Amino acid sequence: MNTNEIEIHREQKKLLNTFPSPAAVLDINGDIHLTNIEWEVRNKECHFLDVITTSGNIFDHCREAAQNGSDDAIKLIIGLRQILDGEIEKFYSTYLSFSGGESKWYKLNIRAFDDALAIIFVDEITKSVVATQELNESRERYKQQFNHSLNGIIIGTPAGDIIDANPSACSILGYTKEELRKTGRQGIMDEDDPYNRKAAKIREGQSYFEGEKRYIHKSGRVIPIEVSSVVFRDKDGELLTINSFRDISREKKIQQKLKSEQEFTKTAISSIPGTFYVLDTDGTFLEWNESFITDLGYSEEDMFGMKPVEFFHPDDRKLISEKLNETVVKGSAQLVANVLTKKGDTRIFKLNAKSFKNEDSAYIVGTGVDITEMVDAKNSSDYHFRMMNQLFENAPIGIVMINQQNKIARVNNGFRTMFGHMNGDVVGANVNDLITDENTRGLADKISADAFNGKASQVESVRYTKDGREIPVLVSAVPVSDGENIIAVYGIYVDLTEQKELEVKIKELLQRETKALQKTQDSLKEKEILLQEIHHRVKNNLAVIAGLLDLQLLEETDKDVYRKLSEVQSRIFSIAKIHETLYQEKNVVNIHFDNYLRSFVKFLPQQGFQADVISVLNLECDETTLNLNQAVPAGLMINELINVLLPDNSDGDLNLNLTSSDETVKISLQGCGLKLENFKENIESDQFQYKLVDILIAQLNGTIEVNPEANFVSIVFEKNNAKGSSNAFF
Repeated sequence: MNTNEIEIHREQKKLLNTFPSPAAVLDINGDIHLTNIEWEVRNKECHFLDVITTSGNIFDHCREAAQNGSDDAIKLIIGLRQILDGEIEKFYSTYLSFSGGESKWYKLNIRAFDDALAIIFVDEITKSVVATQELNESRERYKQQFNHSLNGIIIGTPAGDIIDANPSACSILGYTKEELRKTGRQGIMDEDDPYNRKAAKIREGQSYFEGEKRYIHKSGRVIPIEVSSVVFRDKDGELLTINSFRDISREKKIQQKLKSEQEFTKTAISSIPGTFYVLDTDGTFLEWNESFITDLGYSEEDMFGMKPVEFFHPDDRKLISEKLNETVVKGSAQLVANVLTKKGDTRIFKLNAKSFKNEDSAYIVGTGVDITEMVDAKNSSDYHFRMMNQLFENAPIGIVMINQQNKIARVNNGFRTMFGHMNGDVVGANVNDLITDENTRGLADKISADAFNGKASQVESVRYTKDGREIPVLVSAVPVSDGENIIAVYGIYVDLTEQKELEVKIKELLQRETKALQKTQDSLKEKEILLQEIHHRVKNNLAVIAGLLDLQLLEETDKDVYRKLSEVQSRIFSIAKIHETLYQEKNVVNIHFDNYLRSFVKFLPQQGFQADVISVLNLECDETTLNLNQAVPAGLMINELINVLLPDNSDGDLNLNLTSSDETVKISLQGCGLKLENFKENIESDQFQYKLVDILIAQLNGTIEVNPEANFVSIVFEKNNAKGSSNAFF
């Protein structure tokens, strides 16, 4: 090898050493021409390709390996030959080596290099091959488990597509695999079912769910299932779901049956009237019904921790212990005792207890009925019976009791006093034989007959005493029934003598009062007519004054005097309209102020207001009633406001509004061109017109608001129904 060849060899060696994998250059005959450091080191450690040295012929090695049965060696010979002969540019192959008694896999990458040379790269892939083999075995095991699992398994997507389903899933749901793929999750599950909504929410939050869901069989039947659902990513990063489930319909039916039996037992025990309990021979409560909690107020914890005697009054506890022993010995016992509630109240119970054996154990079962109300009712009945006897005997009215034979069985002291008959005179006799005459007997017999037919009655009539004296009475017949039959009738007699005398006196008094009332009404009507006439005359007199002023205005040439006289005339006119409205009203004290304003506005031109000064005049008002003391100053105030606010030229409009409630009244004047700035500046001045407005508002106890920006002025005052003469000006 000359110097240049040596230099080239070194450069090639240096280049090969840059590769991280073992690499060697082969000549056209397959001899190893050049290797890198990785080839030399790895070959010593691993003996890959069963080559021990860094030199040698690849073809010789492969022929020897092929003779030993290596198919990989034959593939390598063919591929390498094709590259060295220039038929292909590159060749890939895997190679299994058994060097050192240990099998190892290598990946060979051979490429054409320079002229008639080839370069070979070697990577050990034993771990990768082993992992692939294990993965394939795992897949095969999973496939076997998937296909033969007793649980249904469905692989799908979070969106609801079904990718695969095992035979058990198809069997449980009644679909073929192709049908499940076609129908998807919506076909086998109602997503609005509460169980399914809960499962979806949990799986969405933590990527898995274990619990109960509801699937739908192909027939439409709902199947309860127990499911394990997991969201995972496949090798491509796509989200998938795997659902392993089993049909728990049979378990649910068993649970429901057991629950029904338990509920039946519980309901049966709870339906037992009063308290029900089961004890062992040590006196420990094993079972009880709701009455201990609802009626007596004890909790579950109380029942577990208490002995039977603790439920009873201390005075009865010795008797309770004796009865428990009697139950064990004789098989049963009964008693009445005082039971304590949780709050410490005492209730009277009738108790029954019996003993029984179950296998080798003895138990006591007992019931208790609260008879407190029954005992109280009995005591109350005895008390009321005594009270009724006293009431019957001591009542201030006459009472007689008639039996089913229509004979007197008993009379009270009031009857004896009213009619003068003693017990010996009446008991056993017909009461109508004793106290009626031929005129009243027929009605009396009918009352008795109706009462024995169940019809109570009450009439006014007369009855006679033993000495023949007539007594006006109110007769009542009250039947007494035992629930089915009339067993007696009470005859009740109320003496109306004093009432009749009082009725005569009241009738006379009413006649006198009626005459006095008619006289008063006639007098009041005359006064109302006179008052209306007064209003009419006041209105006429004010109209005469206004007319005189009108005549004066016709001759007046001084504009200031003319204006002032017009203002006086308008004030007189506003007062006159008040009296005219009152004259027309039925009520001569209160005035419908809204009607007054409409009339007032209608006649404004007659007061000297010209049409070219007031371009528009609107009146919007509610139905409002004021008494005379407020109507007069309110009318004058509106008149004065119109006088001071209207513009001197024809540009402007005026809106008059009246609103009211049960307590307050609001009057507003609004419009364009009103002299609001001037009014606001002079409202507190001593000029007569402004001073008059201020006095009238004070007389109404009102408040005023002036708003030039919004073009309005409003007055608010409270309604006042005070009687008497109108307030003076202040």
